[in-house]
Amino acid sequence: MNMHQAVKSDAIIPILIVFGGRNRANAKMDNGFKTWMCLICGWVYDEEKGAPEDGLAPGTRWEDVPLNWTCPECGARKEDFELVEI
Repeated sequence: MNMHQAVKSDAIIPILIVFGGRNRANAKMDNGFKTWMCLICGWVYDEEKGAPEDGLAPGTRWEDVPLNWTCPECGARKEDFELVEI
């Protein structure tokens, strides 16, 4: 039996093709950096960009942001931020 005979003509076969191991839409996730959003005002902290004007150098991971740091827009505490996937 050849491959064509083994598959019904009305069968749907999902096929995954990966080019170079990366999808441009997912490149942000692939770099390992995460994004956090203030639940109070919606201000977004991007680990890759940091917030240099607020004392957080580019590349600063959320776990390395001091506990006493507050949202530069509304003053919310670090615990008022939530991980978001963009």
